[in-house]
Amino acid sequence: MNDPIEDVLNELRRKPGVQQCHFARSFLNNVGEVFEREGFATTELFLRDKMEQDATRRQARVLLEDVMPVLKSCERIRLNRAIGRLVIKSLDTIKGTGGGKR
Repeated sequence: MNDPIEDVLNELRRKPGVQQCHFARSFLNNVGEVFEREGFATTELFLRDKMEQDATRRQARVLLEDVMPVLKSCERIRLNRAIGRLVIKSLDTIKGTGGGKR
């Protein structure tokens, strides 16, 4: 049986934007908190606001364009946003680990 979260992680690892972006831990923590507490729409609004700021523009764009669609595609994350929060908060770590099936 395939783990849907592993599929999400592998898909994110294959995204060039995720691989090339340096994420600030505090930024990922903030986005993860908003996501778990408020959901997809509010997180997207939060990220659009952060795209207006030079310091967070690149991170917000990668999250909005590359990460959020992958999270939305996973039913398990839609049903349990705490998992999505963990994925968001771990982006800088998971992008450096090997992908593929075990």
